[in-house]
Amino acid sequence: PIGYISITAKARDDWKEWWQNPENVTLYQFMAKDNIPFHTVIFPASLIGTGKNWTLLHHINAIEYLNYENTKFSKSRNIGVFGNDVKEIGIHIDLWRFYLLANRPEKNDSQFTWDDFIEKVNSEFIDNIGNMVNRTLVYLKKNFAGVIKDVALPESHRSFIEECKKEFDQVTEAYETVRLRDAVRTILAIGNRGNKFFQDMQPWEQIKTEPEKAHTTVSVLAYLVKNIAIALSPIMPDTSKGILEIMNINEYSWKDIGQFTGLNDHIVNQPSILHKKLDSKLAEKFRKQFSGKQSDFGRVELRVGKIEEVRQHPSADQLYWLSVDLGEKALRSIVAGLAKSYSPEELTGKRVIVLSNLKPAKIREIKSEGMILVCKHRNKMELLDGSRFNPGDIITADGEKTDHSEITIEEFNNIDLLVRDGFLMSGEQRCHIRGIPVETHELKTGKVC
Repeated sequence: PIGYISITAKARDDWKEWWQNPENVTLYQFMAKDNIPFHTVIFPASLIGTGKNWTLLHHINAIEYLNYENTKFSKSRNIGVFGNDVKEIGIHIDLWRFYLLANRPEKNDSQFTWDDFIEKVNSEFIDNIGNMVNRTLVYLKKNFAGVIKDVALPESHRSFIEECKKEFDQVTEAYETVRLRDAVRTILAIGNRGNKFFQDMQPWEQIKTEPEKAHTTVSVLAYLVKNIAIALSPIMPDTSKGILEIMNINEYSWKDIGQFTGLNDHIVNQPSILHKKLDSKLAEKFRKQFSGKQSDFGRVELRVGKIEEVRQHPSADQLYWLSVDLGEKALRSIVAGLAKSYSPEELTGKRVIVLSNLKPAKIREIKSEGMILVCKHRNKMELLDGSRFNPGDIITADGEKTDHSEITIEEFNNIDLLVRDGFLMSGEQRCHIRGIPVETHELKTGKVC
């Protein structure tokens, strides 16, 4: 943590106005949960020990872990998307900010998946906030020359405004108490409220008989757009700025939030689309690009095996010593960590999937000539199902050249094998035996190990 001070000092001549000014500076820190002792005890104690008037920690905001596609982010293994990647792949930074804060692991670990990222950006933000901003300002510009009017409001509009003000107060409170995910969720709820109000009021019908009422409706919604732009400014600054530029508003402050007057006869600029929807096909592309693994399925020899005998490992309670029929002359000896999840009776006679070209190894003095493959997701585990196949059947994936020479466990771990939608996958290819897919039944997604 001492680097926080030194990097500030290197970047700014006025660093003492920040780090040695506790009367006027409030220090908030954001980090993962495993850093809490350093920043709450060791770092402040070190500063106090110098005897100088340092700015000490006021509030620490620690989060749980964000995981990546059913595994952990790993810079060393190139698993996951990182800041330098975000700069290069062409998705606006504000959409990342939105998703990561909406999915922020404030109380429990959360998961980043490309499918969820694209779905939430499109459905929760663009189809919600983006849609409400665009339809409001386009309608105002097209039908009323972009002019906002302050007029006496009917009860329906006053009630709508009061509910919006309550929610904007909740947004402010969430920011001040560093509940950023709640702030995002409340802003999305306000967007949904605005879309519903637009739909309920039907200004396209009102304008036919009551043009003043239609003008009032979209003027109220224009104020809502302004307020949403201010609410978004701490987390989506470019998007907020873009909305306010369309609205022709150059000066604002947080004190303006919740106000629905003060822009009488103000004229908005020509509306434009904030963000284009993301193509769902990008999920497959980026999932493969940032998996850190090679498809290289042809390097693994996966055979169907029938478990003929199950014995308790003589020196490990959690391990079984199995005799497995792989369609060869002799049974294979395989040590497997299945004792916590399966009884000997459940395993005997079961047909499973075996990594059969794994380099043999001794595990607690027992020779192991392969590995029984399972799907794991969080704290659950399930054997891959080989019940429809015969011992010795080999699993294939289309388009893969085979090299079934001996493989190490490290090489296997770097090969892209997972379960998605209940099917064994190599990258984006479904694995099969004679066209019949290899499946799981309980776990529909997870890593294969």
